[in-house]
Order: sequence, then structure tokens, then C-alpha cells
Amino acid sequence: MLDTETFAECFLRWMGAAEIPLEGKQVNIDGKTVRRSHQRGKGIGAVHLVSTFVAEHGLVLGQRATEEKSNEITAIPELLQALSLKGCIVSGSARMVASGNGEKQKRSKTCPLLHSAPKANKALFALDFCAVSLYLRSDTFVAIQSWCTVMVCLILHSSFIRYTTNMTSQCLQSLTQSVLHKFNGISGNHSTIPNTIPILYFGDADAYFQSQRRIISVALNPSDIEFLDPSFSTKTHSVSFRFPSAISGNISNIVAAYNEYFKKNPYHKWFQHFEPLLNGMDASYYDHPQYSNRVLHTDLLSPFATHPKWSALSPQDQNTLTAIGIPTWHELVECLQPDVIIASVARDHLKNISYLPLSPIWLPISSKTVKKKKTNTYSISIADPILLSSGKKTKFVYGTAGKQPLFGLTAFEKKNAGKNI
Repeated sequence: MLDTETFAECFLRWMGAAEIPLEGKQVNIDGKTVRRSHQRGKGIGAVHLVSTFVAEHGLVLGQRATEEKSNEITAIPELLQALSLKGCIVSGSARMVASGNGEKQKRSKTCPLLHSAPKANKALFALDFCAVSLYLRSDTFVAIQSWCTVMVCLILHSSFIRYTTNMTSQCLQSLTQSVLHKFNGISGNHSTIPNTIPILYFGDADAYFQSQRRIISVALNPSDIEFLDPSFSTKTHSVSFRFPSAISGNISNIVAAYNEYFKKNPYHKWFQHFEPLLNGMDASYYDHPQYSNRVLHTDLLSPFATHPKWSALSPQDQNTLTAIGIPTWHELVECLQPDVIIASVARDHLKNISYLPLSPIWLPISSKTVKKKKTNTYSISIADPILLSSGKKTKFVYGTAGKQPLFGLTAFEKKNAGKNI
């Protein structure tokens, strides 16, 4: 007869050694009771299984049955120890919380508990092996990376939060500081506009990271209109109209100005061309209660506004700006870890996106041909999923660009296309 414990141990080791791309993925832990597995006449209770699974792959990595008169906590360390989860985010429900484990973990010199708080005693949980430690408050959470670089997020209020706010904020502030330093070095030269700021992204990053589906849009570079105040009688560039929080020049305030953009005076005339497609995806740049996901906008070639516009710049100026802008955009994507990237740029610019193959295969989602003086085809297409440097698989959507993004398609056509992404 098969020794189930030995088989389970071998299976877990095999799964741990399998070439399954897990880094950066969310690994879920959950326990379920197997229905009608009890034998009441013999006094045998139902079987309760704790599983680790990766929803993105549709894959169960391992299972453990909890021992009689015990709970899920005893099975969790055994499961995680048997798997190679370096760089993963491991999440579980609030039922994993157990009193006493926190004190036990505090006494461990090899895996100290990094944070604690008086109000968090009942919500404090530490696994019984040196892999993770974390800190929770009753209404928010902070996930702490352990010495083993495994992260555990204890999920409260049934919401799945995949990256910590602190990590995101540090990433965006660091990148903003870097690009601001480069901007100050060339401001007023190479067709950049003095008295402005680089725009790393447009939109509420906090709401974006809390979205179930993280979406970013992509164009070339910010328009100089972003820095024109319509109340001025002369064409004067300033941050005061659309980015008032950035006036001080402080990094934190500049990031705040990015986050507040769609709450202040956004350049709606331009962003409205993306909005129907996003709405079809249950998403928006704006704080609309009917859409679940918040979108950020980014620029591929440069975060610097220019005058004249990009197509009219000299090759020398374009080369100088893309040498800064393209690497910055790729760093930003790694920081944002989007689920979907929607680009609407001249097709020739796609070669600057390192994630795409040289000749991607496009599957049209929406397409139409218009015959006037010449025949033009306008479409929204999707490529095979791209792989970010983190290992994350991301959908890549391309829309024909013209005078505006997603050119040539009606709002109705865009919204229907969004429903199919």
C-alpha cells in the first residue's frame, strides 16, 4: 500500500524543483474541508486540506492534511519549507492568525520579528520557521521582507494586496528623484521647456496598486500643453495649473502632483481618446465609482515635455531625450508591474520596447478600413503576453496612433474592444 506521507513529501520536493516561473508571483494558501469525508459512526472527522496554489498558472503546488484536533497553522510551515518560494508573495486569510506565535518568533535570534504594535497583538502572526515575518494593523497592513526574501501578506477584509505601499512609494520617489536630476541637467536645452517638471506618470498610483487589474497606457512624451495655464493671456509655461503640488520642487510633492493629476485640471481633451477602451476593461484614469480599476499613463520616449512636439524635434534632440527616457520607462514598468500595457504610438516606436519581440504577432480585437484619398486601416490588437524582467507575464495591447491616440475608431468600437481584452 502507498505510504501517503512519503508520497506527499516526494511530490512536494518534485514540485519545488520543477522549472515553474514563480518569482514575483502570488502564491496563495488556503484550507478547505473535503465534503463528506467524515465517518461519524467511527468518530472520524472530515479531512481538512491546506493547499498552496498559483492562480495565475492554475496550479496547485502542494497540499497538507491537518492533523486531528489541530488547525491550518501546523501545515503551513511544512508546505512552504518544501517549496522554493524565493521572491514570491505568499498570501493567506485572516484565519491564519494565531496568538502565541508572535512571542515564539520574537525569541528567535535567527528570524526576528521586525515590527510590533500594542494594537496588533491579536493580528500578529509569524510562521514557525525562519522564512518570514510580518506586521499587521487592524485596518492596514505592512508586509516585511524576511531574510529569505519570501513575503507573506496576511489579507484583511477579503482584499488581495500584492505589493506594499511603502515599497511602491520608495520605488516611485527614487525614480522621480533620478529623472528630476537628469532633467535639471538639460532643462531649457534639447527642446525641453524650463520652469516645468518631468512627468514620470499621470494618475493615482495608490489606487492603481489597489486595483484588481493594473493597467498602464503609453504614448511618446508629455505635451507642452500640460504646462500652459489658460488663464494667462500669453503662452507661459508653469506647473501651477495642472501640477500645483509640485511648485515647491520637493520630490514627495512632485509625486503627489502626479497622483493628483486627474483630480485637478487634467488635459481631458487628449486623455478622452483612451478612456472608452479603458471603460470597456472596467477601468478609468478618473475616480469613477462604476469602474473598479484605476489606470496610470506613461510616456515611452521621454518624461520631458518639449516644444516643438516630438515629430518636429531634430534627430540630435530626439537621441538625447530617448537616451534618458527609454531606460526610465522600462524602470518605471518594473516598478509598476502592470497586468496590461496599452500603447498607442507610431508602430516604428515599438522597437524601443525591449519586452516585445522584433516581429510580434498581433491578434486584431477591433479593426476597420477607411477609403478616402488612400486606404487606411485602424485597429486595436493584442500580442502574445510579454515577460517583464521580474518574470511577470503582461498583456500588451497596441492601438493605431494618428493625430490622437487610438486614432480612427469610435468610442463605441473602443469600448467593445476593451471588453475583449
